[in-house]
Amino acid sequence: MATDEVKIPRWRVKHLLRVKVARQPENSASGQPASRILICMPVEKIAFQAAQEVFGPLFRDSKGLIRIIVHQAFFPLLALKDPDDCIAILDEDIDPHQLPTRAFINKSMGYRFAMAIDLNPEYNLFSAALVLKSGAAMRMGLKNPYSDFFFNMQIGKISADDIRPSYLQVKNLLEPEIGRLHESQPR
Repeated sequence: MATDEVKIPRWRVKHLLRVKVARQPENSASGQPASRILICMPVEKIAFQAAQEVFGPLFRDSKGLIRIIVHQAFFPLLALKDPDDCIAILDEDIDPHQLPTRAFINKSMGYRFAMAIDLNPEYNLFSAALVLKSGAAMRMGLKNPYSDFFFNMQIGKISADDIRPSYLQVKNLLEPEIGRLHESQPR
């Protein structure tokens, strides 16, 4: 969908922002909130392949710290140790305005997220809305005309022809956060 085609009624955006999200309670053993990282994979095939190439090793070694949102068409292509770390976007999870349904928001937001990332190289309302609703302190996405509304950290596209350099920049920012979350996990 082209970015200039997006027309969202004001009431719908307000509704999205009001939707309460069911999250897991704080970890009672340590008193610290349970922390995860939310990553929305790209919906375009070439970008998905590039993201899988760059982030695949992190996904396999994340030990449950990363929750991946992926379109149903790409779900079988992810090579994960634990398929429960991934949630497939089905057609019924997308409302007529291209926003996530309330049921999908609650299904995908069961954790407190330290970081949420949208890897779509072009504006994608569904993924951007999930990142916004995540409640993460760091909400990251690639720069686009609407990114100011959804992300508090934006990565510029380094190359118009190849998205990999931008993904590598995201990965460099992501790796220390994964390390921090690994260290904070109860043993």
